[in-house]
Amino acid sequence: MSKGIDTIMMKSFSPRWVAAVVALVLCLTLPQQMVHGMAEYTVEDVATHDSTANGIWVGYNGKVYDLTEWVPRHPGGSEVLLALAGTVDEFTDKFNARHGPGSFAGRFLSRYEIGILAA
Repeated sequence: MSKGIDTIMMKSFSPRWVAAVVALVLCLTLPQQMVHGMAEYTVEDVATHDSTANGIWVGYNGKVYDLTEWVPRHPGGSEVLLALAGTVDEFTDKFNARHGPGSFAGRFLSRYEIGILAA
């Protein structure tokens, strides 16, 4: 019994193969920040998000995080994050002193990443 062309085509183009080709095409054709789904923000942009009304953004290790949803659930209290809202260097210093980059909190932070910090 011979296999139909549909069966042959389905085996030739597995979902993994198709996903790899699509990713390659996107990497070659889209601007870099769109490929990663990340916008680029300046320190000044971060500084404007320093309250619950404007959002709670911080910069850390070259990335920007929107912690607005996390603030009320922070185990150390919302006051800690509200005091660091809109900062980069200050947040980095305090975060590293309390948690460190390799900690669970450091890995958890990635959930709130929204972009990269412009050089």
